[in-house]
Amino acid sequence: MIQLSKRTRLSVYAIVFSMMLAVAVISFTDVSTIEAVSLSGTLVNDWAEKFNLKKNSSVLDQPYDELTEKMLRPDSALKIEISFSWPHTLKLELNSITPCCLLLDKKSGRIFGLDKNCRVVPLAETAVDWERPLFTGIDKIKLYEVCSDSRLRRVLKALETLREENINFYRLIEQVDFGKDNRIEIIISGLDHKVWVSADRLLGDLNRYLEFIEGFELDLKNIRLIDMRLEQMIVTREKGA
Repeated sequence: MIQLSKRTRLSVYAIVFSMMLAVAVISFTDVSTIEAVSLSGTLVNDWAEKFNLKKNSSVLDQPYDELTEKMLRPDSALKIEISFSWPHTLKLELNSITPCCLLLDKKSGRIFGLDKNCRVVPLAETAVDWERPLFTGIDKIKLYEVCSDSRLRRVLKALETLREENINFYRLIEQVDFGKDNRIEIIISGLDHKVWVSADRLLGDLNRYLEFIEGFELDLKNIRLIDMRLEQMIVTREKGA
């Protein structure tokens, strides 16, 4: 049997006592009572109802299984990190894999990510992948909720196919704007003109656009718009027209 010195035994007793004291303080005082909840650094209103948490209860007495089940979905690649910030704030952080695109919230000016299910996810500034296009013109953006614009899923699917088939062209797509109901507006890196496409035929429109500019000798410096929405016609507009 290993014999511990008196000094070592006293040190062990002190550590155990400190741990028991800490548990007692957390359990029997209001030091650990949750009074606020933050999600990715932002305080959440009505947090008890949104996350199934108990008000005026200790951080140790919370239904975390229900919380994670409510926040995470089977088809999501998110993971949740939970920590307690003294004295009374529960901190929730959701992390995700690289999103399919970037999403600009015009109200706050913040950039979020959009996953394959069109759910808005947080995005650290250091993790912004500028190879992904920036989506703009989308209203009612809510973190961790699916965007309501029905065009998003079709556009995302088409762009992911383009990424697989023509990665070089995909990388040149800087911005995809949803600001108008009757068109999707594409901005391509290094070019002054904009490209209008249909949400239903985005992949086909973009492939026709490539064939058009490669097959005809156009002075692109004088063109401000190329409209690809008509299947049998391509409309160009010059600057000043």
